[in-house]
Amino acid sequence: MDNLFSFLIAVAIIGGLLFYDLREENKKSAKVRESAERGKLRSDGPQWQHPHIDDNYCMGCAACTMVCPEGDVLGMVGGKAMIINGHKCIGHGLRIRL
Repeated sequence: MDNLFSFLIAVAIIGGLLFYDLREENKKSAKVRESAERGKLRSDGPQWQHPHIDDNYCMGCAACTMVCPEGDVLGMVGGKAMIINGHKCIGHGLRIRL
């Protein structure tokens, strides 16, 4: 009986943590999508300076989003990298295939 009670407590704690993590991930994805929509409104800069992200090769590790010196130019949407604020890009990723 004690083992069952301990197991149920562990399941409840893990379930709560997973629920919290998924909720936070959904909030971040919503912010990224919102930024991507705002970025589409203003894409008047040269398109050649933006990094090329090939969906076939992107494995979703988010390394490019973490090392981008401009901050929120790149973001993760649906587990893939995406240019979300292209107008802020100043060309650090020139000729780099991600």
